[in-house]
Amino acid sequence: MRVPNTKIARQRFISAQPEGIADFFKSYFRIPPRRHWGRKYREDEWLHLPYWRILPTAMGTRFRFGTRRTSIPSEFLHDVQWGQYCLFLFIRFQDDVFDGQAQNRVAIYASDQCLFEADRIFAKYFSPQSWFWKEFRESLRLTIQSIVEVDALQRKSTSLPDEILDGYARICSILKVGSAAVCAMHNQKKAYEQVSLFCDEMAMAGQIMDDIYDLEEDSGRKRLNYAANVLRRSAKKMPKRVRSNELLRRLRILATMERIYGEVHTHVSRASDVIAPLAIPGMKKYLAHYSHGVSPPH
Repeated sequence: MRVPNTKIARQRFISAQPEGIADFFKSYFRIPPRRHWGRKYREDEWLHLPYWRILPTAMGTRFRFGTRRTSIPSEFLHDVQWGQYCLFLFIRFQDDVFDGQAQNRVAIYASDQCLFEADRIFAKYFSPQSWFWKEFRESLRLTIQSIVEVDALQRKSTSLPDEILDGYARICSILKVGSAAVCAMHNQKKAYEQVSLFCDEMAMAGQIMDDIYDLEEDSGRKRLNYAANVLRRSAKKMPKRVRSNELLRRLRILATMERIYGEVHTHVSRASDVIAPLAIPGMKKYLAHYSHGVSPPH
């Protein structure tokens, strides 16, 4: 599967920006010289992309043979990929500012530019009356609202792991927009309900993995992410004899980590069950590859 590349659209977008914002984008992307853009495409490269990158293209392939639309522009999937990527950048830059990780205050204005660009791209294909715009606005609202809500949850020791996990799915709502665009273009509103559930499950699986990698960093920022929350609750339930024995304590922690990784597999399995009836090409292979990469270090 070949997922449309966004590099050309990205360069055009950056070149149209004011100097300060353009410099910010160039620094963020560290754009390589053109001669490196023509590198050979690896056949399995798409397997390493996030689900929200491959799903619109895979669905476009699936729906184009059964759609009643005969005039879908050839550049539609390229534009969807670029529009979705702009929304990813929009929320990425805002989140960096919110977390205090942004080194450059221009990030907030660069974020706005990404949102305007996404709106411009999708407006090429959908009228104001299209159900797509309702999904666009609702996804945007949920993502922005949930970033703040989850941040508050991670700063409270009383928060439940499932509360945090549900928040992760809502945060990633904005990553459904590209898939919504493909479904809207192909008159597949019913299918989008399944696609939306699939995205929720994959968002939770992916964020749990991120939490595992970010345990030390988040702990330093006094935040209990999902993995830290589960580990903390498990530690509080340890019998005294386990806590006082280093070997038993480590085994208990290892068992808890196994359970956390198992939760990732559970959500990937649910995602697979939800998306299977749509028979989207490549999805079974993608999910198998994803699951294969989910395992605790030994």
